[in-house]
Amino acid sequence: MDRSDRKIVEKMNARLVDTHCHLNFEYDNGKTDQTLVQEALEQGVSALITIGTESKTFKEVQQISERYENVFHTIGVHPHDASTIDDSLLASMRPLLNHPKCVAVGEIGLDYYYEHSDRQKQQKELKAQLDLALGAQKPVVIHSRDGEVDLLPILTEYTRKIKSASYSPGVIHCFSGTQPFAEACIALGFYISL
Repeated sequence: MDRSDRKIVEKMNARLVDTHCHLNFEYDNGKTDQTLVQEALEQGVSALITIGTESKTFKEVQQISERYENVFHTIGVHPHDASTIDDSLLASMRPLLNHPKCVAVGEIGLDYYYEHSDRQKQQKELKAQLDLALGAQKPVVIHSRDGEVDLLPILTEYTRKIKSASYSPGVIHCFSGTQPFAEACIALGFYISL
């Protein structure tokens, strides 16, 4: 673990961390990222992770994290947009994962509720982004909605590959699964976000 990694770990050991926010979204109340970060701090949230969900947001979430000492970011392509992923997009993500404030690959996963992208394409691109996470030695933020039957074997294979690594595999976000699915994910080392 190098010096910048230690700083991130120190920040993440804070008492309360918002592990999934979208500081780059435009909100109806007109609040800016600066206002949202300040309000979070006032409420005792000492660190925030703003989530990249599509390629056009990668630089934006990175820039937001650079503006605030206590804000970090992720990059990943949401399953709704899996149809937009190709080899060049995956290649463009690799160097962005090396940014010192990029703490995970995500939001990635399977969403069979809305099915904005074909199920097979979602599975293929989830596996490709899991491979990016393995290469960068970063945890993942998994979006799971009605796809647990296909998701669990994919996550099981992923965790086999990182078994000897010294980091958590990640968090299951947008959890809509069953108790047995949650228990299986926890057994794999994942955290569950409700």
